[in-house]
Amino acid sequence: MKLKWTGSERVGCLIIRRSFLRGVCAVVCGLGVSLALAAPSERVGVELTGIYQVVSSNDPYFSLGNQQEWFLDFGEGMVAGKASGSVAVSLRRNPHVKVRIMAWQFLPERSLLVIGNPYHEGARRAVAAGGWILRMDSKDIVCERDGFQFVLRRAISP
Repeated sequence: MKLKWTGSERVGCLIIRRSFLRGVCAVVCGLGVSLALAAPSERVGVELTGIYQVVSSNDPYFSLGNQQEWFLDFGEGMVAGKASGSVAVSLRRNPHVKVRIMAWQFLPERSLLVIGNPYHEGARRAVAAGGWILRMDSKDIVCERDGFQFVLRRAISP
């Protein structure tokens, strides 16, 4: 069964469609702007520059044993919008120090820090060792993943 539309009914349907689409566009644009304005406030204060010490940890990756200290040296870190680079991960077992150069990347939209091996045997890409959600807690950076966490405190100012 075919419906026949008169001229005024067609115009009415077109007006309804246009106003509906305009309404949907306005809502989508409004949400996009509000999310864009809210996103930077979540990541304010997270800065990875210089040397940090692991002051507490229940994360097996950075286990704190007898006379052990972990340090992460991000060097210049986040400079001019750069959110990746290399980090020197040092394990100090008095009197010995063991250093590994690893890759890091910070994903600000999720406040996620990924640290991994820059090269893996047989692969051309970096391999992630772990990913931690970062949050600021007064002067410390709390890193959490899978129920584990460790706390970074600036050891030496840049």
